[in-house]
Amino acid sequence: MKRAERLHALSEMLRRSGSRGCSAERLAREFDVSVRTVKRDLEALDRSGAPIWSRPGPGGGYGLAAYSSLPPVSLSAPQAVALMAAVSAARDAPYSDSAAAGVQKILDVLDPRTRARAEELAYRVWVSAPPSGSRAIRSAVEEAMAEQRVVRIRYTSQA
Repeated sequence: MKRAERLHALSEMLRRSGSRGCSAERLAREFDVSVRTVKRDLEALDRSGAPIWSRPGPGGGYGLAAYSSLPPVSLSAPQAVALMAAVSAARDAPYSDSAAAGVQKILDVLDPRTRARAEELAYRVWVSAPPSGSRAIRSAVEEAMAEQRVVRIRYTSQA
């Protein structure tokens, strides 16, 4: 098994293990590698942003935070294109950077035929978006929304 495949399988096994987690020894047996290799793989997943947790001692192990991601979903080519179009149309909306990254992740996991069809359809979709606003303002709005703070926005006409 190639390392990339093992990392994906490892993250899926951690997700399925839930709150009880898996020991490094069990993971090593499952993937027919050394405990040292499993720990390097876990470190690589952690560095990539996967929310890996560990619990030391007897009965401990490793797991993936339950809140961290959605379970696998299946999208049709038109659904993938709809998401791509919506994200490109709302380039200046709050969380647009996260939405674009999410769409890219969706495209990365689509089967090759569906991805090719989605890209073919997306090539035909053109979105005319207004000029971009200040990234600093969008960041402030995103932060306020995440922290549930009230934001006062004052509009001044340029005319």
